[in-house]
Amino acid sequence: MQVLIAQKAMFFSTRHSLWHNYLMNRNWFICGFSGSGKSTLLNMMRRFGSCGLKFGDLDNLILQKYKKNSILEIVNAYGWDDFRNSESKCLSDWVGSNLNSVLALGGGALSNKNLNYLPKENLIWLNSSFEISYERMNKGSVNHRPLLQKSKQELSQLYLERSELFKQAKYKIEASQQSLSELVGKVFEIIHN
Repeated sequence: MQVLIAQKAMFFSTRHSLWHNYLMNRNWFICGFSGSGKSTLLNMMRRFGSCGLKFGDLDNLILQKYKKNSILEIVNAYGWDDFRNSESKCLSDWVGSNLNSVLALGGGALSNKNLNYLPKENLIWLNSSFEISYERMNKGSVNHRPLLQKSKQELSQLYLERSELFKQAKYKIEASQQSLSELVGKVFEIIHN
């Protein structure tokens, strides 16, 4: 009897894994440091036309879940651990209910150990220089981005650390020197090839 139970458990585990892999391979994920332009790129992709794709922003999904206006509010109220757990849950929910989608990840999502299962072949790194990212981050309200609670030197170090994580992406797009429409074209080219 125990052998039969073990065989059934292995069957369902394998089946779940295969289904999960199928869903993951139909979705694309854009990663990059805070201020690299992920959300802006996603909004422009929506305007260019969906091409059968659904678009989402992981940070916005988390904000909707908590009914808050900023990630900083969530982190201050619940802490980073709770935020990272919610990030994992929101990503899992997105993948479970969407096919053929593009999801912008938060700048620190790849540092979340619970997201190690993301398929590297469906990961697109939107890279911009630290200076450009820092400048863009400072255009918004300090209350909007939790990272702006850190010094520029601390952010520079974090940029280097996270860049190592972003290197796992199969695709890298240099965003510093290109127009937004060029970036949109490159992402669509990657997705449709």
